[in-house]
Amino acid sequence: MTPLSAKPKPEITYWNGQRIVEKRAKSGLSRQLLENELQSMQRLSGLNAPRVLNVERQQDMLIVRRELIIGSPLSQVSVDLWPTLLKQLADIITLVHAKGLIHGDLKPANLIVNGSTITPVDWEHALEIGQPVADLPFRAVSIGTSDPRLIWGKGTVSEAFDLYSIARMSDTTTPAC
Repeated sequence: MTPLSAKPKPEITYWNGQRIVEKRAKSGLSRQLLENELQSMQRLSGLNAPRVLNVERQQDMLIVRRELIIGSPLSQVSVDLWPTLLKQLADIITLVHAKGLIHGDLKPANLIVNGSTITPVDWEHALEIGQPVADLPFRAVSIGTSDPRLIWGKGTVSEAFDLYSIARMSDTTTPAC
């Protein structure tokens, strides 16, 4: 599991006259996570993922600048809107899976809603489909939305991990019997 302190902190700033998100990482796990996020966003170019604007590789620092996705986290959006937004998310994630990746940390805080559009962000925990989970150098664990196999390090990375997360968020919109 990834310690929270290792996760590169996003900073909203200005670059070339526009508001952007900038993440910096020096070394170790923090740099590995940022490298993974960069590679994932580049691989997903053209899909509903943040667009990489600039990358600086200095001797002791990786700096990634990406577009700022304007909106609110799903957790701050009326639960009445969730069924439609989560259906849209499932469609987006199907396209991600077709590229051989899973997001790996789908949860309301990593989903930005702008009007009727939902955008997954924070791709540092994206995983290649088919990898043995026990061999992963890092993995996200979000209680309530992470597939138990990911939490316990069992099996292989599968599309089912993201679908499990979406189903758990959908449970939030289903009234109890």
